[in-house]
Amino acid sequence: RPLATKKWIHLTLKSDFAKGTRSLLHYSKWIELLLKKKAMQFGLEIKDFVNMGNHLHIKLRASSRPGFQNFLRSVTSLIARKVTGAK
Repeated sequence: RPLATKKWIHLTLKSDFAKGTRSLLHYSKWIELLLKKKAMQFGLEIKDFVNMGNHLHIKLRASSRPGFQNFLRSVTSLIARKVTGAK
């Protein structure tokens, strides 16, 4: 699927296990800092971010497909590791 580099993308990252102590709301500030850091690293622009507890809404614009793929890969794995305590 082609990536429109000039249009905004509405990305939703959802977890069925994010309840109770594993709720993403407990890590809201950390997740926001992580998204900003990784967006800068991979050449993305984040306009909006909302943490709903069991899912995240992110409005972003990607400059390249490899950068977008690397952003998704790194952000999802780091969030899962932080929430579950895995190493």
